[in-house]
Order: sequence, then C-alpha cells, then structure tokens
Amino acid sequence: MIGSALSFLVAFCFLFLSREFFANNSAEIENYHGADLSWGCAFSILFTVLAAGASTITPYQRRPISVGEIAENGILIAMAFGLNFIKLPIHVEGGSVNFQMLPLMIIALRRGPASGLICGGILFGLLTCLTDGYGFACYPFDYLIGFGSVAVMGFFRPFIFGQNQKGYNFKGEAFLLLAGVLSTFIRFMGSTVSSVVIYQYTFVAAMAYNVLYISLSGVCALAVAFFSASQDIVFDAFRIEKDYQLMNTSKDGKAIFLLSQNESVDAFNYKNVEIQKLDSMIPCGNNGNQADIYYQSVTGLKTDLEVGTAVEVELDVQVTGSFNEWCQIVWVDEVWSAEGGEADKKAVRIDSLFDYGNTGWQHIKFSATVRNFPVLRFNGGYAQKADTSAFGNAVYLMAMNKSENSFSYKNAKISTVPSMIPAGKNSKNAYQQSLAVLPSDLAIGTSVDVEFDALLTGTFDEWCQIYWIDKVWTAEGGEANAEETRIEKLFDFANKDWQHIKFSANIREFPALRVGTDYPIYDTSKMGKGVYLLSMNPSEQSFNYKNVVITAK
Repeated sequence: MIGSALSFLVAFCFLFLSREFFANNSAEIENYHGADLSWGCAFSILFTVLAAGASTITPYQRRPISVGEIAENGILIAMAFGLNFIKLPIHVEGGSVNFQMLPLMIIALRRGPASGLICGGILFGLLTCLTDGYGFACYPFDYLIGFGSVAVMGFFRPFIFGQNQKGYNFKGEAFLLLAGVLSTFIRFMGSTVSSVVIYQYTFVAAMAYNVLYISLSGVCALAVAFFSASQDIVFDAFRIEKDYQLMNTSKDGKAIFLLSQNESVDAFNYKNVEIQKLDSMIPCGNNGNQADIYYQSVTGLKTDLEVGTAVEVELDVQVTGSFNEWCQIVWVDEVWSAEGGEADKKAVRIDSLFDYGNTGWQHIKFSATVRNFPVLRFNGGYAQKADTSAFGNAVYLMAMNKSENSFSYKNAKISTVPSMIPAGKNSKNAYQQSLAVLPSDLAIGTSVDVEFDALLTGTFDEWCQIYWIDKVWTAEGGEANAEETRIEKLFDFANKDWQHIKFSANIREFPALRVGTDYPIYDTSKMGKGVYLLSMNPSEQSFNYKNVVITAK
C-alpha cells in the first residue's frame, strides 16, 4: 500500500499549496489575465483526489511492481521531463511541439494503463505543472488528463504486441496508430476544455489554439515509436568490461552473441548450431479473486488431423511461471458451450507430468483428442475468454497457475493412435463392422495373453459385440460367427476415457473377414499373423487402441 500512501500524499500537497484559495474570504479569487480561477482551483482539487484514489489500484494489479520497473519508470519520466525543455514554440501565449509524450507512451506500452496514468498524469503531470508556471488551476485538464491520456496505449498493448514478438507487425502498427491517435485526441480535448474553463476561450477558439501543437507533438512521438521498432538491434562492437580490448562485431549482423572469460587464449569450439523460436502459453486473464488470484493461459498444438482423432502428443516444456499444489495443466476435451468456452466440462489433467521444481527443459508425453474451439477459458470464474479460433484443429492446452506466465514449449509432435478399421455396414440394419489385427511374430496357433488400452470412439448399445476371431466358416467368406469369442463385457461403454483391456486369445491369419453373411467381405490377406479383432456397433467408428502387449502362455 506504499504506492497508495504516496498518491494521497501528493493529493495533500496540492491541498496544502492551494490553501491560499481557501484563506481568501472574497467571493472570487484574483483574476489571472482576466480569467476567473476559482473553478480551476476546484477542478484541480477534485481531479487530484480522484487521481490519487485511482492509483490505489496499483497494489491490486495482476503482479507486483519490481524495483527494476520502478527504476525504469523513473528514468523514462526523467527523459520526458528533459524533453519538455527541448521544444519548438508555436504560440506566443504557450503551446509548443516536443517529444515529451514518447517516454510516457513507452511506459504505458510496457507496463499497462495503470502505470501510464500514474507516471504520466500524476507524477510527470505534477512535475511539469510545477515548472511550467501556468499555475495549479491548469493541472486537471492540461496535465492530469493531458499526459494521463497515454494510459490508453496500455489498453492496446495485447493487440500491438503478439506473443514473444519484438517490434510490430502490420496488425500491431494499425493498433499502435489507433492508440496514439486516441491518446493524442484525449490530450487535445483536455487542453481544449482547460482553455474554455480557465481562459474563457470559446470552444472553437480553444480547438484552433490547441490542435496544431498537440497534434504535431503526437505525430512526432508516434513517428519515433514506429521508426525505433522497425530497427533491428545489432552490436557493432562489445567487450566484457572496459579493461578488455574492444572487438569489432559490425559484420556479424543479427545473432546470438556469446562471450567467454577464461585463463587461455582459446575457449571452446562449436558446431551443429540450431536456433529455434520458442512457443509459449498465451496469458488470458485471471479469476479476479485478489485474495487468491490464479491466472489462465492457453495454446493450441495445430494439426491437419480431423476433429475427434485420438492422438499421442510429445513435446519439450520449460516451466516459466509460478505453480503450487492447486495449479492445473490440462488438455481440453469438451466445453460446456461453444460461446462460453468453459473447459471444466472435460479437461484432462496432465500436470503430474511436469516437475515444477525443474526450470530446465523436460520431455512430456500424453494421449489426447483433436478438437476445435472458437473460445476457451478455464471455467466460469474467469471473465476473459481467449480467442482460440486461429488454432483450428488442434490439441488444446490450458494452465491455471499463480503467475501470468506458465511454460514455454518446443518440438511438439502429434501422431495418430491406431484404431479399428471401418469395414462396411449390415445390409439389413444400421449396424456396422470394424476390424483390426494386433500383429505378432509368434507361430499361428500359439495361445497368448493380450493387453492393450482402448478408447471408445463410436456408439454402442446392448446388442453390440466385440470379439477376437479364432475360426471362420470359410476362408473365402470369412464369416467370423463360426465360434464366438466375445470380449465386449471387458469394455465399459459409458467410459469415454482410456481403459485397460486384458484377455487370452490365439494367433491366427485370415485372408478375409466379416461379422456374418449380411456384411461385406473385407480383405485381410496383407495383415499377416496376429490377434484379429472385430466390432459390431451402430456407428462407423468403434474404438482406438494403444500399448498393445502380446505374450505367449
């Protein structure tokens, strides 16, 4: 709460410095160049108190302000204060073109709207109001609103800068221009109202007076911002410290620069250099509970596979955020509604795969299903919905943890999981058949124990059948109902998660298969030896399988 106390101290200073306005018993305060200043005094006090109150949001921002950020903000405010003295006068009565708005815009873009308002409107506004000589009556509109207008830039930060992006792309430039125009317009309107209230200009005359120098100052600041972001930063020369020889690196261009300090002329050789851009989970708001705040982040691992495809996912991850025992990392299987995107209807937890204490790269692997969600959020407790429409078909990951950042990832690999092969439908009813062979090098006729994990992907009812094939009526016809070896009782049809199946069977090889004569013959001549499975159910799909283990008895 130190920031809040300092803000109210600023408010008290204004009241103290304005004490002469209250000590004067006359109905009106002495005019300044013919202008009545009593309203300006009232507005100054009112807006200062409101600004100090608004600054109390600082302790409740999504993350604490670090010492480095305070130092950076102080340097930028000092730069703006210095630039205020380098100006091109436009009007005799006041008004000049300068670059003072540029450092304030940088604060808002880097630190958000709250810092933009406090640093621009309150701190810088107070400094310049004290030194410009126009009096405190001008503070609320010319300084608090005028320079606090840079806070608008902070609201556009997510649209200007993409995830892990340096500089601007076309979309970012468009939003930067829009934010700069709005910020400049708010400053223009603040100064215009000040001219009307304080100096009793007409509204048209006030606009004509302020439009030139304020618009030119905004254009200058934006021009520098655009130019600086378009430049790639390279080192022309560097050294470890001043006691070392300066090395010319001007011809190396853009690169990752390495330095070594050791006791010999040589340091190390290197080869097989690979530089890969990292992807990160995208922050998308918090639960709003300041007493126990949690942040959500999201990403989609894109794939060309169809929605509903069961897949195996592998990727390398690096924990970059803060986690505790109540945090979760999940892949999203179902949401309550496409519009709401609440992922807690079916979010499969994978946080047990992460070692939160390991800040290095970790390799994780899990099973998932390809989905397509237009928006996502962890649950209804999160007001912000992340727009995930750009990911399309993907495996969607979400994290809920104690910091805005969660983890970075690379080397994502998505591979399909084997599934039963659709093999045609019954000519007399709606049932369909599907089959698969679990290959084995064991001799035909070998008795074996079979284990695998199964994920139901089709529709099943009480008349469905799943069995392994031991005999057929004829090799040509492949009718598998010669001897039924049914195993559907091993499956829980209500369970849509992976389930472990175990049974005994025999190694066989068939040139053709089908459930019965009402089904089409499916050519299995190239499938070879193994345990053959057949499913009869009302849908084309039946189940996926993985982790197959076949052992001889």
